[in-house]
Amino acid sequence: MVKITVVIKSEPYSDESAYTGLKFIKSALENGHSVDVFLVQSGVFCALSRQSPNNMPNLYELLESVISGGARVVYCGTCVKSRGIDATMIHPDAEIGSMPMFVEMVTSSDSSISF
Repeated sequence: MVKITVVIKSEPYSDESAYTGLKFIKSALENGHSVDVFLVQSGVFCALSRQSPNNMPNLYELLESVISGGARVVYCGTCVKSRGIDATMIHPDAEIGSMPMFVEMVTSSDSSISF
């Protein structure tokens, strides 16, 4: 099996990109792959707690399922801060990250994909 880095940069409910990324991660984990996830730009909103979308999948709950399935989730600290998000609002099992950490995740992977 391979190590995959998945970058989610799309906000959760503007289109289906973030949802597709999380479903991709779930499928990769179910197939035995190792997955690192980096939430950057508006993708950091996927890790916000207390989401309550109407008639749409709850991406926080989907994020929880990929974390419990073994994915490592890291979010861009600068992106969170610039959007006025307090770290206490972010999923407790997500790690604060940086650009050097992001580079390490991508360069140590067999493959990477962005949503």
